[in-house]
Amino acid sequence: MRDLNETNLNENQKTKIFVEITQFVNEKENEKPTISYNLDEKDSELWKKLVVEFSSQIKNVEITKNEEANENWYESVKADLETRLTEINIQGLKIKTVKDLNKHWNKIKFTKESEVNEKITFLDKLKAKLT
Repeated sequence: MRDLNETNLNENQKTKIFVEITQFVNEKENEKPTISYNLDEKDSELWKKLVVEFSSQIKNVEITKNEEANENWYESVKADLETRLTEINIQGLKIKTVKDLNKHWNKIKFTKESEVNEKITFLDKLKAKLT
């Protein structure tokens, strides 16, 4: 639901899209979708209302909060960095060690991993050098 939060659509338009996506997955994929939303986002009350209203068409609901998401993300990034085979580029910062992660954590948390954060593994660096 995150992508719908970041549009200029009104509540009726978001509701229509929610319903259409849910119906599409049910009919075309012959499967009930799992709906995920974040309680800290502006449309969380709308998503909460819709998952109750359309619960018969939904397989599961995953609800997160920024704090929990950041904790999970931190642990994941930390584990990657501890291998010493990964570098993470976040908002223009090159994070190579857990010390770097801790130093910059307050600047980088709450970011959207898929938009501005990039993981570069040792293998990626090697491939780049070979091409």
